[in-house]
Amino acid sequence: QDMEVLIVQHGADDSARRALLEAAEGLPGASVLAEGGRGLGEARNRGLAAARGALVAVLDSGDSYLPATLWLWTEAMLRSGADLGLSRFAIGGPKGKVHSGCHDGRDPAGAALTAPPAEPLDRIALPPVRLPPERALRLHALPSAQILRRAFVERAGLRFAREPLGAWAFTLRAALAAGPVQIL
Repeated sequence: QDMEVLIVQHGADDSARRALLEAAEGLPGASVLAEGGRGLGEARNRGLAAARGALVAVLDSGDSYLPATLWLWTEAMLRSGADLGLSRFAIGGPKGKVHSGCHDGRDPAGAALTAPPAEPLDRIALPPVRLPPERALRLHALPSAQILRRAFVERAGLRFAREPLGAWAFTLRAALAAGPVQIL
């Protein structure tokens, strides 16, 4: 399947930009975008605005996915038709630290977080659910733990606000605006 990789340069100097451009040369369909120094929320918004794929996933610097993560998310989203997908699994963070995609220790449906099972996709992906407003309020999913339909982002007018709470506000607005949410 085709994949577009957009690297948004946020707060980096010229040598970092050169390194990003060199890294992008080795990735088919990759490009480096300048953010303009207005903050992390604007860097994320720049990537969302430039994205052309049907699905969009944000991966902040310092975070990492297991190799099959995007494939699993894409397959689950295509099967379910959901506008928003949230991960209930751990994500590699800065300096090798592992953190959960949902900060309150519970998955988007409210169940305790679990380790990724070694099972086929149809047994990993939970049926899409509607998040009740009280659950959406408590949810604090990292941007790196979300996948969204680009058309939904545009239709709902979703944008990241300035930090420190920009990611939380984005997740809350997305969860409340979405129909069924795909949990993986």
